[in-house]
Amino acid sequence: MKDQITKAEVTRRSFMAGTTVLGGAILTSQSASADPMTTEETWSKPTNVIEQIVEVFGGFDFDQESAEAVRKNGTDNARLAYHAKAASRRSHAIQCALQAEQAGADEPFIAAALVHDIGHSFAAPAPIGLEDEYDDLHGKVAAYWLRNAFVEEVSEPVLLHVPGKRYLVSTRPEYMGILSAGSIDSLRRQGGPMTDDEIQEFEARPHSDWGVEVRIWDDKAKVRGFELPNIERFIPYLEASLKV
Repeated sequence: MKDQITKAEVTRRSFMAGTTVLGGAILTSQSASADPMTTEETWSKPTNVIEQIVEVFGGFDFDQESAEAVRKNGTDNARLAYHAKAASRRSHAIQCALQAEQAGADEPFIAAALVHDIGHSFAAPAPIGLEDEYDDLHGKVAAYWLRNAFVEEVSEPVLLHVPGKRYLVSTRPEYMGILSAGSIDSLRRQGGPMTDDEIQEFEARPHSDWGVEVRIWDDKAKVRGFELPNIERFIPYLEASLKV
């Protein structure tokens, strides 16, 4: 059965005027853009949902090169670890969105590719001692959040990209061979290959085909050292996909 959630009636204008979905302060783009080795952060709230999404990826002027260096060398410093984590999220999201662009996908599906893993940033941390068995349900977390602000062509492929992996390994046996070790491990926690009944149920869900496409782009969007375009390139796709 399709996941049910009450969808708040939120207009595009209200979001762009400053409504935010989640509370709490996060790094400003100014602080994220500076050298993470030397700069003191300024903490503030984003002013609209698109800025909120961009902040998850480090901000508009994020210094990807410096953050990648921190990620490569490792750190025990929480401030530097934030930048390293943002570098990983940003690179993966942009690579995925670029593949959607290259495939000629419509604007909402490119937006979905960009934000498909945003639920990892919003999900609860694993219970201590159960990290190896924990499934953060990031697809559901993201979809529930996205449904408030964006059209279903964004939220539903994001929801379905996780079962999309289960679907692909069931219907395309060769697909298992392209999965990373991390993806194979998470596949086990997410339920493993689908049964015949689960395949039929999945195929009947709206936008399941795009959930599969996002999954395919996801698995190809893990190139280290990839030269990234500015995140501003993808803002029009997000804007075009907001609820009117």
